[in-house]
Amino acid sequence: MTQKINIADLAAISEIVHEASGIALDRSKGYLVETRLGSLLRERGVASWAALATRCRRDRKLRDEVVDALTTKETSFFRDPRTFEALTHKLIPEHYERLGPHAPLRIWSAACSTGQEVYSAAMMLREMLGPLAGRRISIVGTDISPTALKQANRGSYSELEVSRGLHSERLQRYFSRDKAHFRVLDELRGLAVFKQLNLLDPVSVRGAGGPFDIVLCRNVAIYFDDDDRLKLFDHLCRAMAPQAVLILGLTETMRNVPRELRRDSFRGVTFYRREPRERAQAAPASRLTSC
Repeated sequence: MTQKINIADLAAISEIVHEASGIALDRSKGYLVETRLGSLLRERGVASWAALATRCRRDRKLRDEVVDALTTKETSFFRDPRTFEALTHKLIPEHYERLGPHAPLRIWSAACSTGQEVYSAAMMLREMLGPLAGRRISIVGTDISPTALKQANRGSYSELEVSRGLHSERLQRYFSRDKAHFRVLDELRGLAVFKQLNLLDPVSVRGAGGPFDIVLCRNVAIYFDDDDRLKLFDHLCRAMAPQAVLILGLTETMRNVPRELRRDSFRGVTFYRREPRERAQAAPASRLTSC
C-alpha cells in the first residue's frame, strides 16, 4: 500500500520538481504524487517520502525519474482539429506565399510527449503538399520526459492510441502493423527529430535548433506559475524566425505577451505572429522584456 504524503514532504518534492522542470505542484496534488511515485518509492526501497526528497537532492538520475513520472503525457493524434485546420488553410499556405514554394519549413512541437503531434503534422503536410521527398521540411519534437521520447522515436502506438484521433484511412496509409502495435512509416518518421530538453532552460532551448517557422506549445503553460510562463514565452519567442507563428492550446491565452508577438486568430484558433524587430520596437510594449 502506498504511503500517504504529508504537507511538508509534498512541499519538499514539489520544490525539487519545480527546480528541475518548472512544473508547479500545489497542495492539491498529493494524490497525484502518491499515485505516480508510489511504485518508484517501492522499487527503489526508499523508506519514506522525506527520504525520497533527500535522495533526489544528491541523485540526479533519481530526480529525473521523479520528474519523468510526474510529467503529464496526455496527447492524441490531431488533438484539437481546429489547430490543424488553421495550419492547413492559413498558416502554412501563407508561409509559402511569403517565402516561395521551395522555401524550407521548420516546425517545433515544443512539448511533444509521445510524438502524436509531430506525426500528425507530418501527415497533414503529406496531404497538403504531396510527396515530401526533396522538400526542405523538418519537424523537431522536444520533451522533458525520456520515457515519452523513447516511444516518439520508435513511432509505435497501441490500438487504443491510434484510435484516438486517427480515422481508418490515415491508419492504413501512414502506418504498418507490428504485432499488437502500429508503426509510423519511414516516409514520415524521416521528417522528425526528437530531443530531450527543458523549456525553462535557455541553453537547453537553444539545443532545439531553429529558428522555427511554426512553434506548437499546446497545453504546457498551464503547468507553470506566472513567472515561469514569462520565461517560457520569452524562450519560445527567441527560437522563432521573423513572421513565425506560435500556437498554444485552445483554452490557453498569453498575458503579458512579448513585444514581438502580435495576436491574431483564424476560425477560433488564436496564434501569435513574431513581427520584425523594427516594427515590434515601434509598437506599445506589453511587458518589459523582449525576445
